[in-house]
Amino acid sequence: MSELKSYLESYIMNNPEKEMMIRQAFYFIQKCKVSLGLYESAMTGFQQIINQFPYSYEGLLASWDYAATKPAELQRRLGRRPRSND
Repeated sequence: MSELKSYLESYIMNNPEKEMMIRQAFYFIQKCKVSLGLYESAMTGFQQIINQFPYSYEGLLASWDYAATKPAELQRRLGRRPRSND
């Protein structure tokens, strides 16, 4: 997951003219952060998407993912491991 996150970050840096792809890549970077356990950083990224695009599909998805990530972040702060959905 870390490699995918790095690839997407590099893609954003190397393709500043591709606005729609950058928006999608940024969203998936946040999803990678969640998978890597970087909940607080992911929540900040989701919040940024929500603030920038409040009435878009991306904003809606980010709001759902923010809400889904919040319990995992709280468990991390309490020293508990989030439950797996497997």
